[in-house]
Parts: sequence; C-alpha cells; structure tokens
Amino acid sequence: MSEAENKYAGRTVPMTVNGRSALELSGEMGSNRCDVLFQTKAGYVQVGMNLNADTAVKGVKACDGLDKVAEAIEPSVGKDN
Repeated sequence: MSEAENKYAGRTVPMTVNGRSALELSGEMGSNRCDVLFQTKAGYVQVGMNLNADTAVKGVKACDGLDKVAEAIEPSVGKDN
C-alpha cells in the first residue's frame, strides 16, 4: 500500500477491509468522489463511488457505506491473493 500512499499523499486515511490493509481516498476528483483501495499480493483493488450533484445535495457523502461495498467485494479476490 505504500505505493498508493505515496501517490495519493495527504488524501488517504488508513483502514482495513476484512483484515486487509486498506486506504480510503477522497478528493481525487472533488468532494463527490471516494475510493477504497485494499491490498492484494499483486497490488491493490480499487473500489470507487461517484455521486451526482442531486445526491450530494441530499446530504449523502461519497464515502458513506463504501467500506461495506469493499467488504462485500473482497472475498471474491480470494484468500491466496
């Protein structure tokens, strides 16, 4: 994850996804974009969400619930990766 931490310095928050080292990345494309990157043996998986202006106005933030989406996807990566 150090490569991603360096690439996105100052815009990440460390976290875990089902026990894997992970980062929450915000501000990549403005406040309506959020990504969660979790570690694999080959690199990392990036799960992202973009919100349209109408959703953002309703008080929903791009990172809301994205951790749960990443947790749901992670098992499909496989334990050996």
